[in-house]
Amino acid sequence: MTPEHQFLSESLHTSLTKFSKSSLFGVREAQRKTFDFACVLNRDFSRPLVSQVLWKHFTGIEKDLRTLLHDTTAKIKVYLFKDSISARAKIEEILNSYKSTNVNNSFLNGLKLVPIPGDFDADKEGQQNWMDEYIQKYISEDLLFNVVFGNFSKQDLLTFENHGGPSGLKYALLQEIAKSPLLHMPTFKKELGYSTSGTIREGLIMLSATGLIKSPKKNIQCFPTIKGRWLLDITKRLLFDFFYKKSWSVETSFIFACLDIKMPTFENGFLDELETFWHEPIYNMLSDAINSKQGFGRDLLDGIDIKEPKFYSTDFIQETKKIFTHTDYILEKIGFFTDSDALLFENDFK
Repeated sequence: MTPEHQFLSESLHTSLTKFSKSSLFGVREAQRKTFDFACVLNRDFSRPLVSQVLWKHFTGIEKDLRTLLHDTTAKIKVYLFKDSISARAKIEEILNSYKSTNVNNSFLNGLKLVPIPGDFDADKEGQQNWMDEYIQKYISEDLLFNVVFGNFSKQDLLTFENHGGPSGLKYALLQEIAKSPLLHMPTFKKELGYSTSGTIREGLIMLSATGLIKSPKKNIQCFPTIKGRWLLDITKRLLFDFFYKKSWSVETSFIFACLDIKMPTFENGFLDELETFWHEPIYNMLSDAINSKQGFGRDLLDGIDIKEPKFYSTDFIQETKKIFTHTDYILEKIGFFTDSDALLFENDFK
């Protein structure tokens, strides 16, 4: 085993241990014959993740991938591979063979490909630090990791959806803060186009309590969190499938299956069936998101390319760092970065 191979497995373990709210511990030694890394969760002893690492022996790509894909227990299957044109071509060839049939296509659920720069040197401390941050960032931004490891739960979604107030307002609040933090309430109300203080205050309390936004203690200011972005991302997926695909994508279905949330089908008149789900989270999410556009001018699909949709903000981390940098508070002194949804910022505010 090369130093790079060993380091990548250990870095994934370290990142997941820091990331998980579930007190994760590794069992890599127990399954070394099958996987480079596997983990279980203390909360229920489930095994949600397995991983393989490719660094030197490119002839093993097919065996690695098929071992991952045919594991029936893990919800996430991570393949960290030394990036090259030949490696990508072989991986694409293998995955296309699975995509060719509906039966085999299901094996691809939960597969995460993580390309590693080919010149990575595990003997150099500076490159080790960069790689640790790279893997942490990948895990923290990925929606499925957060569902499986408990950073975004079914209860979070139900708390959000069960909150009352004008339909669409909570999405409008969340999206406005994700775009620009609440620093001055009169200005925020003007941007929002809504001025009823009571309902705004109640909505902000709910968003803060669920970790979808965050506020310094004893302060009215509100800032975006990665968790809040995840909720917006999930909702964008729902809206896109609803309006443009007329069916739930494999990715959307898999995410909500992990959340243990039932979804209406598109068979026999989708709109008719959706009405029977009026008390279910999916219906409420769609209804609130649509009303956010109609009542508050906040279109969650604004800027989404219909032909090549991308449901997340690739520059969210850097933009959020800029937001915090320009505030008047020394955030580390008020305990702002204390939980895992702020993991990516911990090295920037010490």
